[in-house]
Amino acid sequence: MRGFLVTFIAALCLACVSAGCSYGAPEGERSLLSVQSETSVDSVRVLARGPEGDFALDERVALNPLRDLNVTPLGVDLGVLSAWETETLIQVSGHLEGALVALAHLTINPSSQGVIEVTLRAVSAECDLDADAALDCERPGCCPDAQIETAFGDCAPDAPERFPNAIERCNEVDDDCDERIDEGVCLSTSDTSTESDAKADDAVLVDVGPTHDVP
Repeated sequence: MRGFLVTFIAALCLACVSAGCSYGAPEGERSLLSVQSETSVDSVRVLARGPEGDFALDERVALNPLRDLNVTPLGVDLGVLSAWETETLIQVSGHLEGALVALAHLTINPSSQGVIEVTLRAVSAECDLDADAALDCERPGCCPDAQIETAFGDCAPDAPERFPNAIERCNEVDDDCDERIDEGVCLSTSDTSTESDAKADDAVLVDVGPTHDVP
């Protein structure tokens, strides 16, 4: 039997070498966000935003509302945090039947590894009346500081289609709350029959589609 195993392993190694197999150690340890909640939720959204305004993660997870996250926390794979390069601000929001009911914020360093724990705390549903997971910072207590307001504040609290990391559309409106309008989604074309010094406001906006998809 031992002779058979030795022969089998040798043949397997030879086949792997012939096929060009290679093995490399992982570049970094993957990190897991462990989410608990002090109130019942049926969905969780994890939104991570870097200091330059870029989104490193936008994850939505549906849950059984009977699940007790304090007993069985939700695990969200953050990947290898060293790939994020800079400190990243994370918002974790808990929702029940579409309404915001719990919230937590934390800052993660690229050197962090392993399991990172966070607990959702109850929050007033008035902080997100349009149910788009963006905070109405005009309401007291909804945005704890200016950093949170800049990263996750709702530029249109009454418009559910407008929120940070929404799809930007060619509609002369700031859909993704980055203080820019129609960036990268409209082409400006001029009528060829007009004079070369025609004013810019004579241009026609052409929709070229969304710049990205929201997971």
